[in-house]
Amino acid sequence: MDLKKAELVALCEKHELDTEGSKAELAERLAPVVDWDDESAEEEVVEEVVEEVVEPDYEHPDLPSLADVTDIEYDEEADVEVFIGAVFEEYCKREASEFELSHYRKALTFHNTLTLENFVLGIKNSDEARSL
Repeated sequence: MDLKKAELVALCEKHELDTEGSKAELAERLAPVVDWDDESAEEEVVEEVVEEVVEPDYEHPDLPSLADVTDIEYDEEADVEVFIGAVFEEYCKREASEFELSHYRKALTFHNTLTLENFVLGIKNSDEARSL
């Protein structure tokens, strides 16, 4: 038996057994229902990957809108890096570096860990911007 723990868990789920425990405990639990000498038992295990997409709720009533935090307009049709650059120009009086463009683009569009509003507030309230 050369199964990974995830495969043993999948077999336990298939046979409606408890899925908690070590590999040894899972294998012991499966022993009465699985013939380990039968190679087809290993082939039956199919790992299913489920990706849940969670859309962030940007319409929360307590959060400021983009218009509340800046006069810079965001064009959803344009590249987000144009907006990032405009924010750096406005509040830091300089161009955004390649690293900053890449970092904030990923946070805003790929990872969705940052809202446009929080990005602007972060730059606007940064030590660099406040020192100008």
